[in-house]
Order: sequence, then C-alpha cells, then structure tokens
Amino acid sequence: MQWTSAASTGSNLDALLDQVTTAVRADLGEEPLDLLFVFLAAELAGVADDALRTLHDTLRPVTLVGCTAGGVIGGHREFEARPALSVLAGRMPGAGLHAFHLREGDLPDPDAPPSARPG
Repeated sequence: MQWTSAASTGSNLDALLDQVTTAVRADLGEEPLDLLFVFLAAELAGVADDALRTLHDTLRPVTLVGCTAGGVIGGHREFEARPALSVLAGRMPGAGLHAFHLREGDLPDPDAPPSARPG
C-alpha cells in the first residue's frame, strides 16, 4: 500500500487543486489511485462539485469520497475558519472498495438513546 496527504489554503480553487494534485503525483506518480478522500473547508462548499470533478478527472481515483468540514487537516497542517482543501490519496492493490452517498438526514440523532436508534 502507498499513501500520501496534501493540503493547501487560499481562495483560488484552481491554485488549491494544482497544489494538492502536484503533491499527490510527486509522492505516488501518475497512475490512477484506488482511493481519494477529499476534505473541503465549509468556505469552499459552493465550489465542491467543481473541485471533486477536477480531482476525479486529474487523479483518476477508482473510488472518491468527499465532504465539507469546519476545518481540514492534511500534509501535516491544520486549517480552520478559512478556505482550504485537503486530500488523502492511496493505492491498495487488490482491495475492493464501494462508496455510497450519506446525507445528514440519514443519520440517527446523536443525542438519542441507543434504544431509539434504528438497528
């Protein structure tokens, strides 16, 4: 298995994407990835679709998982309350992966007692 992470901050999406893509390729090369986790700061939520599409087209992961967050961590750094993008990229030869879409409304109330949660 091979793994790397990269992160960048700033308001220019193209620059953020270029920085993390360049870092991932420097560590893992040009071959498609098996898995790519993408974390976008909430300040970039409006461009999330563009970011995911570009990363998918550029790094060609078999499986891509992404979300927005109040803060992101990657590349040995943490960014809060500012535009930032972080990725965790991996190659796992022979691994079978299956991504699915989960919305907040699909989750049980975290404050509900265990007896009230679906089994």
